[in-house]
Amino acid sequence: MENRKKFNFKLLIFLSLLLLLISCQSNNVSSNSTVIDIEKFNKKYLGIKTNFTLDGYIEITEDWAITNLVPTFTDSSELDHSFFEGNNKTLVYKNESKGIVVMVGLSPGIEEKFQWKNALYYSPNFYNAINEDSGITKGYSEIYPNTTVGIYNFSGKELNVSIVLIGDNSKVSNKQIINSEFLPEFIKYIENNI
Repeated sequence: MENRKKFNFKLLIFLSLLLLLISCQSNNVSSNSTVIDIEKFNKKYLGIKTNFTLDGYIEITEDWAITNLVPTFTDSSELDHSFFEGNNKTLVYKNESKGIVVMVGLSPGIEEKFQWKNALYYSPNFYNAINEDSGITKGYSEIYPNTTVGIYNFSGKELNVSIVLIGDNSKVSNKQIINSEFLPEFIKYIENNI
């Protein structure tokens, strides 16, 4: 009987340790699932840079190494900051016939499924309106640029993407800038090719 109690006690300890080990492993796997694979990200970036084309648009960055500097947060390390700078890629497309400039910012992400993060839209006709029937007149001045800007941020396919559409209202209408074919075609390319 004494041997059986010792055996059961040892078995209980063994099973407890096994469960603890399995628990630690599953926690380790879930925390590692957010680790960014930089080589995979760089392949995706180069694939987009090399293969995404849209009639009327040319990508202009070529071999330039564009670094987007941002201020460090007070609680972030220098390593985190340099990691961000090194893995934040920029592509710039121009459509000369429409006068639209498109900036695409890419960084590594963790989400596979597409999700909108946020969007902003600036129209000088609305936010710097001459009369109240057209929009906001507070702070109106001719000094502000006559530029429409649309900013779209989303994630998916392990990418964080920011797209900025920019156009001069004296050359192209708000609707042509914001309803540009660039955004839906870029998203379709990523969905089908990444």
